[in-house]
Amino acid sequence: MARKARKTVRAKQRPTSAEEIPVSVSSNKPHENVVRALVYLLLVVAVVIAYQQVRSFDFVTMDDYLYVTNNPHVKTGLTFESIRWAFTGVGAGNWHPLTWLSLMLDYELGRMNAGTYHVTNLLLHIANTLLLLFVLTRLTGFFWRSAFVAGLFALHPLHVESVAWISERKDVLSTLFWFLAILAYKGYATRPSIGRYLLTIAAFVFGLMAKPMLVTLPITLLLLDLWPLRRIQTLHPPITAITEKLPLFAITAISCVVTIHAQRAGGAVAPIEALPVGIRIANAIVSYVSYLGNTVWPSGLAPFYPHPTLSIPEWQTALSAIFLACITYLAFRLARNYPYFTFGWLWYVITMIPVIGIVQVGSQAMADRYTYVPLIGIFIIAAWGMPDLVRRISPSAFPKFAPVASTAAVVVLAILTIRTHEQVRHWRDDITVWEHTIKVTTRNSLAHYNLACGYDERKQYAKAIRHYKEALRIDPNKAEAYNNLGNLYLKLGKLDEAERCLREALRVCPNYSEAHCNLGLLLDKRKDYEASLQHYAKSLAADPKDAVVRANYAATECDFGIHLAQQGKTDEAVIHFRKAIEIDPTSANAHYNLAVALDGQGKLDEAITEYREAVRLDPDYADAHNNLGVCLGQKGDYDGAVHHLSEALRIRPDFTKARISLEHFSMLRAAQRK
Repeated sequence: MARKARKTVRAKQRPTSAEEIPVSVSSNKPHENVVRALVYLLLVVAVVIAYQQVRSFDFVTMDDYLYVTNNPHVKTGLTFESIRWAFTGVGAGNWHPLTWLSLMLDYELGRMNAGTYHVTNLLLHIANTLLLLFVLTRLTGFFWRSAFVAGLFALHPLHVESVAWISERKDVLSTLFWFLAILAYKGYATRPSIGRYLLTIAAFVFGLMAKPMLVTLPITLLLLDLWPLRRIQTLHPPITAITEKLPLFAITAISCVVTIHAQRAGGAVAPIEALPVGIRIANAIVSYVSYLGNTVWPSGLAPFYPHPTLSIPEWQTALSAIFLACITYLAFRLARNYPYFTFGWLWYVITMIPVIGIVQVGSQAMADRYTYVPLIGIFIIAAWGMPDLVRRISPSAFPKFAPVASTAAVVVLAILTIRTHEQVRHWRDDITVWEHTIKVTTRNSLAHYNLACGYDERKQYAKAIRHYKEALRIDPNKAEAYNNLGNLYLKLGKLDEAERCLREALRVCPNYSEAHCNLGLLLDKRKDYEASLQHYAKSLAADPKDAVVRANYAATECDFGIHLAQQGKTDEAVIHFRKAIEIDPTSANAHYNLAVALDGQGKLDEAITEYREAVRLDPDYADAHNNLGVCLGQKGDYDGAVHHLSEALRIRPDFTKARISLEHFSMLRAAQRK
């Protein structure tokens, strides 16, 4: 007897967002491709609207002098020597050769036109935005959610610092390779091969050569294995997901060692005794939450937030720690049904670790630029979480969610575009960026100091003095402010105030080369030569390669020698002139004064040698030409005498002594020829 077939009823499961049928990555429908192309174009337009003003922006004092304006290697362009330095040297406390090469290329294109460097940053940010949209769509299959994430990334005000600040070239450049590494890994995960794996490694290494913050990439690739790639379930054994990344972890370890060495060599790493571990951990916990607050409500953004050191309230640390613990617990609880939440949260936490302040680099508590990559995790939670939240709250309203969500997304991105445009304006130059910083932060000594430097450079001395003093009121041990204020008083001829400030700078920092140099210059003006020379010697000992110190040191030796010669102490004067030449062999003035002293001693041949060196070093040195001409004439070399005396008159037509001597030796030469 035939049995009746039994109908099997399967329970209908509600798919999670990750299990919903995604839009295919490469659609066969022409109109969908057109729409996607328009989205890419609209993202570019939005970024340009928000950032286009940077084309007319200037350099700013904070680090731009290290990276471009005072960097002799960058300012030579792409030469063999500069390229060698980029790979072997440590500059600005970092080893990032690709960043240096990109800045050198900008110098080749625009020399010292700041707009060239700003436009390159902007183009890299646009490339990162488009690449993020492409990569995230390839990873998840969801185009519109990926587009929203890319829009948030492109237009969030927290990312202004990474784009509008030339020194953050390393940020936008390294992120480009971050996305390329993930794209290469996606190809490897889909179709494993040694070639695709090597592409991942290459992109990773290039990214580290732009900025070492990419050290967390191997861990984020493990996160990708969990979601959205879901490789862990297919790998046998699952530990393969870790073992295959061991070469990447080895590269990370090497990069960490190199980075710590470079930052210690540059004096960027704060010692433990200066900032205890407990304070660092407390600041890190509070910063994690503060970044989230600024993400939701981006106001009061500044390029520098003073470190609170011992002033972090315990209640604030405790509440922040509880908040982070709750979110982390929630992320793991939701891992099965809402894996994107776990992925996004861990992405944020892990990618922030290198810059969260446990290893304190610099004196800031936190920095907007540090969010450039980490916030992608939070943006993913928002883009994937809102649909699930609506479905959970009101399943009946979900079918109508798409148009409402689209409208809301456009409104949010439009608001962010306006807010970012406003934030970008503050980066126009030193004055605008630091005036804004002072408005939105409190007790910000660095902001007042940098603003004072900006006013000082523009010769607005009254404003500069006011802000130098305010910087010192906030931080009485800021040696740079004492030195700069002292130097400013020195320029204004207020020697007593200048000396007080410079000695304060040396009290705070006894080996401060520039302060020793400035105090030496001040004492030289007071004709206290011996004390002046002592400070120049200390300055040169602290920084033997400083050409300015050498020149000033040699000039003071000359001044002291002239002073001794005027007192009839010619032998002692010669000693100081020779010392000046030893300090700075390129000083034409030192050779000239030594020649004058030797001439006075009757050592004519030695004097002629020194005069010749003086005019070789400075062909327009009229006095040296005149004296050399007279000495040659005394030796009977009338042709040489006429030549150098004629040069003296060419340089200084009203040089009466040279004219009289020229007439005299011209007559003697004519008589000799007869």
